[in-house]
Amino acid sequence: MEQRTQVRVECPQCHRPQFIEAEIDELLLKSPLFADIQSQLQAWLKDRCPDHLGAIAKMSKN
Repeated sequence: MEQRTQVRVECPQCHRPQFIEAEIDELLLKSPLFADIQSQLQAWLKDRCPDHLGAIAKMSKN
């Protein structure tokens, strides 16, 4: 049965933890495959992290 949970993901650039809400099967949360899901979310977050996107935008204006 799927449950709504917050997955902790750390940005690979600034190392600030973020929480992404997802519906994940409870058995999957306890499996080794969950680490793979977290690493894919980290790769996705790398380009979307709000902490360093603002700094990148300011530098690109100059």
